[in-house]
Amino acid sequence: MRLIGKNKLVNFLRDPSLISWVSCWADDVSNAQWGSSSDLLTSFPRAGKIDESNFVFPVLSGEVSIQVVVCFNRRTVCISKLLTDERKL
Repeated sequence: MRLIGKNKLVNFLRDPSLISWVSCWADDVSNAQWGSSSDLLTSFPRAGKIDESNFVFPVLSGEVSIQVVVCFNRRTVCISKLLTDERKL
């Protein structure tokens, strides 16, 4: 999958406890071959499906999340929001 919006992850990199997780997540998403939402949810069982193209990935404890828009046909994942304590970063 092509991951768009990686620059938004910089906000997470300010927290040393998140650096490793975010880096691994970005690598996993970039290397994924999802053809459908069920493929995504199989790869990331803790991910939440908002609708057919919007998903939320809880980071570590779940207090921080990455919201994405996925276009399965184009094999593209776009980071739309970073959420912490229910606020957009």
